[in-house]
Amino acid sequence: MVQRINFSRLNKRLSLCGVGNKETAQHTNKPVLTPINTIWCGLYTLTMNQKVTLLGTPDSFDVIVIVRHQAKGLNSAKYAVLDHQSYQITDYNPDSENIADAYDLISLKRDDKIGFS
Repeated sequence: MVQRINFSRLNKRLSLCGVGNKETAQHTNKPVLTPINTIWCGLYTLTMNQKVTLLGTPDSFDVIVIVRHQAKGLNSAKYAVLDHQSYQITDYNPDSENIADAYDLISLKRDDKIGFS
């Protein structure tokens, strides 16, 4: 999908997360994000035409990040934490070629649900 990107653009840490339960003092379960993997990423910008063509309407995502190609995919991660903000993973576009300089695109939508910290 995306190749020959300057490696220095990957200057942020992205935590891929799943949802787990934490027992509260009232003995109820509270949903919390549990980290699965932490990878380097960078912000990726597209033109509006490219956004609509690749990812759908701009209402379906807030941020697009680029990561090194993940051979195993996202390991069933449904959420991500970037800059202390939780996001829901709305789309994952892996590179079809498994080469060293391949990159994947992940589109994220801000997640403001109560219960995640």
